[in-house]
Amino acid sequence: MILDAINIIDKQVKLANIAQKKARNIGVTEDMVEAFYNDVKPYINIIRFEVDKIENVIDDEIWALPKYREL
Repeated sequence: MILDAINIIDKQVKLANIAQKKARNIGVTEDMVEAFYNDVKPYINIIRFEVDKIENVIDDEIWALPKYREL
């Protein structure tokens, strides 16, 4: 389960990076914002979902970062 989530996260990060680079090259601010919302955010949502799954199975003593629910 953890390895599957990590693989999904890895793929989604790569896709999000590609999408954000395209969005940054848009000259009009409003269009750039729309591109981030429509083209980047869906990848971020998937990444967050997968990280949340991992956070739920890793013991708090091992997880060195604050968990999202703790923020």
